[in-house]
Amino acid sequence: GYKVVKRAEKVDWGKRLEDLEDPHAAYERLREREEKSYGWAEHVQNLRLLATVEGRSEPKPQDVYHAVIMTAYNEGLETLVPSVEAGRETTFPNERIIFVLAYEERGGAEMEARAQELKRKFGRTFRDFLLVKHPDGLRGEIVGKGPNLTYAGERLSEYVRKQRIRSENVVVTSLDSDNRMSPKYLDYVAYEFLVRPDRQHYSYQPVSLFMNNIWDAPAPMRVVAISNSFFNVISTMRPHLLRNFASHSQPLAALEGMGYWSRRTIVEDGHQYWRSLFYFEGRYE
Repeated sequence: GYKVVKRAEKVDWGKRLEDLEDPHAAYERLREREEKSYGWAEHVQNLRLLATVEGRSEPKPQDVYHAVIMTAYNEGLETLVPSVEAGRETTFPNERIIFVLAYEERGGAEMEARAQELKRKFGRTFRDFLLVKHPDGLRGEIVGKGPNLTYAGERLSEYVRKQRIRSENVVVTSLDSDNRMSPKYLDYVAYEFLVRPDRQHYSYQPVSLFMNNIWDAPAPMRVVAISNSFFNVISTMRPHLLRNFASHSQPLAALEGMGYWSRRTIVEDGHQYWRSLFYFEGRYE
């Protein structure tokens, strides 16, 4: 599992994404090339399949947008700023990233001040940096991440419609406030999104490694963190058993159809897998 992760990290996913702009030309150029890089044979096969589709209406890489919804309650800037900076430093073009800070009204004046500070710092970094304050005590909601995400998702849909961006071309990443994305993650997700004809019925799951503040944590917590990291790496070898975990990505059109995330569960990640599976009547992976 570790070897697979390290091999995937070495791939230039942005370059493979560029190949999808003209799959026929890319296939003619690459079909005789032999490479041992991760997923190379699958990439050439993907180009061949896409090149043979007559009158294809699938989106091109330049049509894909990423929306990153980062939820926050009362976290400090020392936690929030590095997570936003990691989104800024990805290899995917910032002008096609919509960053949404979904923060809780119950976080109080201090959280409001932090949100405004992040807006000042990153307001011009992405296509847009949206502040969405989730009101406290809305009917039918429990206190938890799911209601906050759903409220932000609804505001995101309104924004996308006003900007005349097709929701079918927007991939939403639910980002925990202490999660720092790998630089190539968004490119990799966009690639997997585009090569799958049934793209609206997939979730895209990164490998979570618990190491951002590993040397600041007490020794017993380091043991727990390393053990969980090992488990997540091992789990990637059995993708048929995977469920959504922590931060994950899902197309906006699919989220709109199924009512975004649950407003009635505290932990929304694994629950979202089952909601999606039942909503799409088993046509979901």
